[in-house]
Amino acid sequence: LILFYEGKELEINLDKHETLKKATAMAFEACGLGQTHYTVDCIRLRTYNPVTGTKGEPWSAENYEKTLDNLNFVPKVNLFIEKREPGKDFPEYIGEMVLRVIKVNPETKEFDKEEPLSLLTMSTLQDFKQAAAEKFSLPVAKILVIKATPDGICDILKENDKLLKKDLRVSDGTVLHIECMDDPENATDSNSVVMQVFAEEKNKISVSFNLLHKDDFDQEILIDQRKKLPQLKEAISKKINVPVDQFVISKTRLGKQYADNSKSLEQLGLFDGCALFVRLGKQISVDETKLKFVIAKDSNTFEESMELVVDQNSLIEEVKNQVLANNKDLKSIDRFRLRLKKGTKMGQILFNDKTIKDSINSLRDGSLVIIQPLDHAETLLSNQMIINVQRWFPEKQKLDDQTHEMVIFRDSSIAGLKLDLAVKFNIDKEYVCVGKPYNYQLKNTEQLAQMNWFVEDTCVLTGSPWYLVDGDLLILKDDREKEVLPEGVVNTGARESGGRVVSHEPSLQIKTIYDDPDPSADEEKEEQEEDKNNNN
Repeated sequence: LILFYEGKELEINLDKHETLKKATAMAFEACGLGQTHYTVDCIRLRTYNPVTGTKGEPWSAENYEKTLDNLNFVPKVNLFIEKREPGKDFPEYIGEMVLRVIKVNPETKEFDKEEPLSLLTMSTLQDFKQAAAEKFSLPVAKILVIKATPDGICDILKENDKLLKKDLRVSDGTVLHIECMDDPENATDSNSVVMQVFAEEKNKISVSFNLLHKDDFDQEILIDQRKKLPQLKEAISKKINVPVDQFVISKTRLGKQYADNSKSLEQLGLFDGCALFVRLGKQISVDETKLKFVIAKDSNTFEESMELVVDQNSLIEEVKNQVLANNKDLKSIDRFRLRLKKGTKMGQILFNDKTIKDSINSLRDGSLVIIQPLDHAETLLSNQMIINVQRWFPEKQKLDDQTHEMVIFRDSSIAGLKLDLAVKFNIDKEYVCVGKPYNYQLKNTEQLAQMNWFVEDTCVLTGSPWYLVDGDLLILKDDREKEVLPEGVVNTGARESGGRVVSHEPSLQIKTIYDDPDPSADEEKEEQEEDKNNNN
């Protein structure tokens, strides 16, 4: 127990199962009254708030026989020792409390110093307003009262006839904020200065960022997450001493820059403790993105060319016109392709009639696009695709060193493809064999003879079994050339006379318990059993 007596602070310890009477006797001795003319009944203990100096309601006589535990004492309790002269009565308890009042300056939005205000515990909200009006020289009809809790919950108190302690849960030591406004009865979160200040504090986040040309995120600002991108850039601009229109911000060095000025920081995904990368540059609009272009020297070698800001909704044909305007070596938009990079090679084709946004998955600033110059005019649409074809020489067991590109329609059949291959490679169409190899077959060319060379001619290229996409490789051979197979290797891709495909997959029948039994199967089984018995 922490005891407050005549300006001194004392401490005694006792078991929580001891009575309040025992605690009073120990307090009597602790404050040095045992050697005076006072007796133990000349003091009483009261709860005490050392911040406000408020003394709580005295315990009644019957409570002195109760244990501290039963009286809900916590491990550390502040108590005031109240003393009376022998033969005199203790003063009557009238129930007082001290509230801590803070007034806001509506012009500067700054809070004045906290002031104590004493009231009876049975006071109403109107009583508080009247006392506050007298203390702070304000018109009582214009006082707005706000109660704020430490966890950030704020309530505007408007019901003047409600009791502070019983109805509004305002007790000794409670902090109340007040402001002067013309119509407090119609106060809201948006027109109350106090509520605005608290909302700003509640929504304030810490954002870290780097200085220009530095990698350390050692700069920090506090900002309301309800504010928008231009306000964030203004705050950063003051820190780095660079005009707002001369730098951009992004989540990472290579990430897409923040460009949507209409969204709040919260809507942009910025949170407390996040870090932003700051670099010199011109801010793009929300529908724009910056692409990095490289020129293909061959299928594996690329040279940096340019960076362009493009509208995400632009057609590839329009982007090609931008590229053409910035590269004098290119002749026309139909003499080069735009492609994405796949590993170390050229990948997906970007087709003229599709937009940038629809053509590139996970589009971001710095997305890499390959410029592939052509020695012929070409116009690619989204219903077309480019495949690679390499010839296989069965007698030599060798692949041609050269890979040929072909533009085909996505809905073409294998029969149509064979016609194009027959013309391109000067092979009679009836002898054109083509297959799609697995990666392991390309690494070990002895496996190429094992390919399925004879897929049904009616199959669509982009469907089963090939499911072709841009850049896929097909292997071609002339069926008149015989495979020279290593010893022990069976040619599972061979063709029988008449052109029928040899099927090496046994048929599989799936039946259920509801299927009718096949009588012929039972008869066949009986005949097999009979033959077996005869042989024995």
